[in-house]
Amino acid sequence: MNGRSEEYREFTNHSGQKMRAAIVSATEAEVTLKRENGTQVTGGISFFSAEDQSHIAEWRKANPSQQTYDFDIQAERKRVDRRKTTEDTLIVVYETWKFVIKVENRSKSGNAGTPVEGIEVFYNLSKTAKSRARQAGELHQGLIPAGGLLVRAGRMDLGTVEYLKSKTAETDLIPISQSELAPGWYYADGSRDEHIDTLEGLSVQIRKDGKVIAEKSFGTKAAASAKWVDPGEGGQRRR
Repeated sequence: MNGRSEEYREFTNHSGQKMRAAIVSATEAEVTLKRENGTQVTGGISFFSAEDQSHIAEWRKANPSQQTYDFDIQAERKRVDRRKTTEDTLIVVYETWKFVIKVENRSKSGNAGTPVEGIEVFYNLSKTAKSRARQAGELHQGLIPAGGLLVRAGRMDLGTVEYLKSKTAETDLIPISQSELAPGWYYADGSRDEHIDTLEGLSVQIRKDGKVIAEKSFGTKAAASAKWVDPGEGGQRRR
């Protein structure tokens, strides 16, 4: 019983059925009860009377379970649009990209799976800017310089994620462009090198009550080691 005393009382569900039992464990959504004959049953807390729900809530405060946060974070990058144009002596390709983030909850309270409420996703999209495209500077508005990269920082609310369930969210867009001299033109040194922006990757933090409870990076080492930038703030070191 993990040192917890058994307190038998009468529980009543919404149908009026009664059962004398003691609480064994409880999460935010479910409670496990032990009958006086030793058998155990598990049910949703919302199915019990208001008085029972208050009792279960007080029991949880007095008997906190050690909650282990565990999230599987996946991300897929997608190109949203692409256009090709000519600017003076340059051939330019403009693209915008985003990531779709999928978060699966594998967290447990004691030995039981548990939903987690108040989940927020914070992210950094990072790129290297090398294109000489005329609109590149305008497109970079809102991006934050961080350790040689440009970062798009954002956040999203996921609310409650049930145990072994997942939710998805999409990041804001980040511009990627490339430029090269048109045929017949050369730089003073004789080169015709392309100048290409690189989408370095994505870094994700899962937070609850302002605390980072999971994080993962996708892409290059530069993206993984870059300074962390919170939305609306300056460069902040990764925790």
